[in-house]
Amino acid sequence: MACCSNCTQRSCSVILILLGFYNLIFLILVTFIFKLSLRNSHVTELKETIYPGTPIYGLTFIYPYTSNYRMINSFYDWGGSRGTPSYSPKNITKIYSKQFYYLKDEKSFIEYSKKYSVSNGENCKDNYKKCGILNTEGRILCLPNKEDCPLNDFVISEVDNDPNYSSYQKYAAGNSKYFYYTNKKTDNPIIVDLKLSKGLPCMSPKEKSWFKVSNDEIEKDDALECKTSINGKTTDDRYIKIEHDISLGNLYADNDIPFTTSSDIVNLYKRNYIYSKNDCINDFLGNKSNGAEITIKVLGAISSVLVVALIIYCFTIRCCFVDYHFIWVIVPIFGILFNIIALLVNYTVKPKYECDEEYKDLINGLLDYDLKFFRSTNIIYCIISLITSILTLLILICMRNMKKLQVYDRSTGRMVQVQMIPQNQQVYAQQYQMNMVAYPQNVPYYNVAQNNNSQNLNFNANQMNYNPNSKNNFNGY
Repeated sequence: MACCSNCTQRSCSVILILLGFYNLIFLILVTFIFKLSLRNSHVTELKETIYPGTPIYGLTFIYPYTSNYRMINSFYDWGGSRGTPSYSPKNITKIYSKQFYYLKDEKSFIEYSKKYSVSNGENCKDNYKKCGILNTEGRILCLPNKEDCPLNDFVISEVDNDPNYSSYQKYAAGNSKYFYYTNKKTDNPIIVDLKLSKGLPCMSPKEKSWFKVSNDEIEKDDALECKTSINGKTTDDRYIKIEHDISLGNLYADNDIPFTTSSDIVNLYKRNYIYSKNDCINDFLGNKSNGAEITIKVLGAISSVLVVALIIYCFTIRCCFVDYHFIWVIVPIFGILFNIIALLVNYTVKPKYECDEEYKDLINGLLDYDLKFFRSTNIIYCIISLITSILTLLILICMRNMKKLQVYDRSTGRMVQVQMIPQNQQVYAQQYQMNMVAYPQNVPYYNVAQNNNSQNLNFNANQMNYNPNSKNNFNGY
């Protein structure tokens, strides 16, 4: 605090204003970042992880040339190879040389579950029709009568005009392969996901069951097996097998993957929505505020308001010679406490996904990765804000130990404040002999009538000489 001994009240107020602005900025950043527990891109990724796929409407195998359609962008993700030449990972998008297109659906699973479904065994309400089984719990999808139902059955056959599927739409895929599909089988599960796999797909969304064709492939051996057990199962029996074997060699040739195989066979699997705890997931994806976040927001708002008040107060000190009041030390003290609490919360409170056992580890892993940046940034902001609060506190304590020195300005006829002098520090003034009319002798006298610009009307502190032997010393008041 000795560094402030030569500061005037006004100069200290300037330092406080600058510190206050810096502190305010970082307080706002700290408070705001606690709200950013998820980035928008990862919210979308999490939604697709929890609810992969959407109901398939208007299935077609010819490019529709309209923005209302989207393509099924992957039946399987091939991992690539390190051979010579090497090949990048590739999505398998074609089955028998055909890509699948469907109408883009804007409704979320939560909307379907809450607004467009009834429990198993119930009837749809008036003006609504049954369209199929919505999810693995068995809820019935009910859509308005004027809307088309989504796809609820898909078959691959080698028989043209197969009598088993006479009411289905048919598409000739080539090589004596035919696609049969319909949205009229309302007792079937609707189709929201189509996946290629060697046997049932894995329970863990991070794993896949597939064949290794070459030692150059990046993914092989354990990477192509279901290992993680969820609810006692490594494979997901909620998928339904489409009874048709697909040659892996033909599949690779259709998708320009440079490996051949003669005997390996995979199958296409379909399923509807997986039953989930809808309210839990809705609250999680909605980023519902928790107690820790609310605490940080309230304390951050209070601290920011106090800092703004201190800045305004320092402006009044700077321009209006307002008296300093020690009560303002409460502002940096509150800021210090806020930053300490923010650091503790930053280390101890982490959002966790607890709604579905099979996706818990995957989603929490994504959360930890995503929040690492925000936590590191928040720690830096908290430390900077803490430092500015501590400096502000020291300056305010230093100002308490200063006294105001006032002198008489003969040009204006009033007392003016010149500078702040630390308490307990003596100020000495040179004494002049007084003449008979009570004016100091040998002191220049300023005549107001004279227009002499060389005269300096301001108080000159240098005229005050330090004389340890002088008996005429006084404390500056």
